[in-house]
Amino acid sequence: NVGDISIRSINGKYEVKNNVGSIDIKNSKASYNLRTNVGEIMVSEAAAYGNSEFTVNTGDIKVSLNDIKDAKTIKASTDVGDINIDIPNNSSYEAVINEFMEKEKTISNDDKDTKITVRTGVGSVKFN
Repeated sequence: NVGDISIRSINGKYEVKNNVGSIDIKNSKASYNLRTNVGEIMVSEAAAYGNSEFTVNTGDIKVSLNDIKDAKTIKASTDVGDINIDIPNNSSYEAVINEFMEKEKTISNDDKDTKITVRTGVGSVKFN
């Protein structure tokens, strides 16, 4: 309920919920359902497959994925905080980005295989 969660080098399906504290996942291949009310979600050196969702009420989301070819959907949202998403340049995706005080924009690459949705209530989005 309160405290940080750190997971390393475990593949599979993640269902992680925390009330107050950060969630930090590194070197994994999974479908992710990560939620924290107050804190930060950090995913690095990771691959996504299936459906993944990253949700924070107050805090930042930093997701760096090295492979999304088996991912159907990726959703990231925060009410108050910034979102930084990094995916490989050769990925096939369609990303819909809703950023605070900005017009909704859609970015796509290749065949649009992976559907990505990014939303901030108050905060900025960096999508690479």
